[in-house]
Amino acid sequence: MNAPDQQNTATDSTPAALAGVRVLDVSTLFAGPLAATFLGDFGADVIKVEHPDRPDAARGHGPQKQGASLWWKTLGRNKRDVTINLSQAEGAEILLASGRRRRRDDRELPARNARTMGAES
Repeated sequence: MNAPDQQNTATDSTPAALAGVRVLDVSTLFAGPLAATFLGDFGADVIKVEHPDRPDAARGHGPQKQGASLWWKTLGRNKRDVTINLSQAEGAEILLASGRRRRRDDRELPARNARTMGAES
């Protein structure tokens, strides 16, 4: 950690470690979203996918400041939001098509947890 009078030596022109990587964050609660937040901290383009009627529980959890949960302010930083109804066939296909399209060049890494996506072999 830098002392208050020290400047970070990195310049604005230095690319972030994960610049150019896109992450689909379809995880819920705390562990998955926090991992995706860390990827965003290192420059990844993180897209948080939420259900239109049931957003991430962290949005309403814990103390609030300026109308937003402090947990959400932490877990939602460095992310763009999109709502997709994954319980509908069309919504699921939108998400799967996005993953197929981008994963061909290995630049999109889905962040998910087994509870929401099902166990994978």
